[in-house]
Amino acid sequence: MTTTAESRTDRVTRPALDPAERSRLESAFRVPRARFLIGLPIAVLVLIWSFNGAEFNFVKLGDGAVNMGEFLSRLFPPDFSKIGTILALLLETFQMAVVGTVLGAVLSLIVAFGASSTIAPTWLYYPTRWVMNVIRSVPDLVFALMFVSAVGLGPFAGILAMTLGSIGSIGKIFAEAMEQVDRGPVVAMEAVGASKRQVIQYGILPQAAPLLTSYTLLLFEGNVRGADHPGARRRRRHRPGADDRDAHVRLRPPQRHHHLHHRARHGDRPGQRPHPKENHMTIIDTDLVLSAPVNLRDLGGIAIDGGVLRSGLAIRTDDLAYVTEDVAARLVADGLTAVIDLRSPVEVSLTGRGPLAEHPIAYHHLPLIADVGESMDRDAPGLSHEGMARMYLRMVEGAAPQLVTALNVIAHTPGASAFHCAAGRDRTGVLAAMLLLALGADDDDIVTDYALTGANMVAIMKRTAPVMGAMWKALGFDADALAASSALLEGSMDVSMRNLLATLREQYGDPLTPLRTAGLSDATIARLRERALAV
Repeated sequence: MTTTAESRTDRVTRPALDPAERSRLESAFRVPRARFLIGLPIAVLVLIWSFNGAEFNFVKLGDGAVNMGEFLSRLFPPDFSKIGTILALLLETFQMAVVGTVLGAVLSLIVAFGASSTIAPTWLYYPTRWVMNVIRSVPDLVFALMFVSAVGLGPFAGILAMTLGSIGSIGKIFAEAMEQVDRGPVVAMEAVGASKRQVIQYGILPQAAPLLTSYTLLLFEGNVRGADHPGARRRRRHRPGADDRDAHVRLRPPQRHHHLHHRARHGDRPGQRPHPKENHMTIIDTDLVLSAPVNLRDLGGIAIDGGVLRSGLAIRTDDLAYVTEDVAARLVADGLTAVIDLRSPVEVSLTGRGPLAEHPIAYHHLPLIADVGESMDRDAPGLSHEGMARMYLRMVEGAAPQLVTALNVIAHTPGASAFHCAAGRDRTGVLAAMLLLALGADDDDIVTDYALTGANMVAIMKRTAPVMGAMWKALGFDADALAASSALLEGSMDVSMRNLLATLREQYGDPLTPLRTAGLSDATIARLRERALAV
């Protein structure tokens, strides 16, 4: 009987591993010193180069932490006044994700059979892989815009974009999951004469099923998050008597003339109790004739650093919700690709987006004033140049992130960008001033552009009075006094903007400092100037 001591002695006296075999095993796992010494510095240099190119800056992140905190603070307490709309859109998002996941998973699995080296022949494997590589290289936004141009705005376009995008990413993962299965059962089935279908059905798919299921659930999660592509949100069709969840404004079907018809949201639903926050903002029995904008102008022709601002880059205008279908179509045909809406949420709920919502253009809602009532001094009898300049300064300082986002949109969006508020004077004027400052325009030219709105104020007030006048009254302001004081400012429109620019230079030196603090980069300014001077 062998004792424990004898066993231990046997283990100790067992012959050592052959030196040649030991050397072979060690070399298999050893990283060559020369490769390591050369590769590590190159990797570090590439990383540093990437950080610089991406403008990664911890200092800027720390400086902007206050803005992030302010953004997060605005999420609480939640506003449940639109809970009905929120739940309806959540349900729509879920429906889109379900359909997109089913279609995407089925098509991805079919494509994966052709992209798996253990299943497909060489002549099919490489073309399929190449097609998936091409699909993965195309941003989802491009697919969304492509399908919007084909089927129009709505969930259908979003589902198609999600489905096509899934083939490139999930199809590759499905194929690799089938390539990683244990080859033993597959070889055994082939040895006994199983057909290709039987090998796939009984040898490959059962082993890959857990991974395929896991990746399908991952696809579903991504589709829930990605169901908000441009064009994926529901396109409201305005019909007489139809319930519009998003706005008090309804666009009548095409007649001889188009009208925006304002009515109580629940007026056609007897017995239903209106939401208390909506009652005071409802405008009843008011028809606004849709028309061309009365305060629209291209900023082209203004002298900037390095030359003259070209036409077709930036357009300032009054509320684009009032335009006719023909005007909207002409704007798009002339190169309009993005709209920057500076109005408050209340104003958007009153007039909506108008006919431009039916066109495949990017829409950016960047309210410079969250609550339009906060912009006015309730103790003041009307408007004054000093009060206007203070309001403009609050916009620049308090809404700097929105202004920076707007400048980035103009800098990086192909085609023309139009930005507007209600009248196209105050908030639109502030953004125009910041844009022209970034382009290196002189204060005098900025003021001159701002003052041009004065010549249009009569038409602007006439156009917006039915909505804005009722809104001011609903908020507790004397609409007549505001209109009268606004008329008095028409002859000296330049003073308010000149006061703003002077205050910014006095307080900051560089008038763009509030925007730079909020994230306006030199790269964005350079891109703006590059696009502004391009022929």
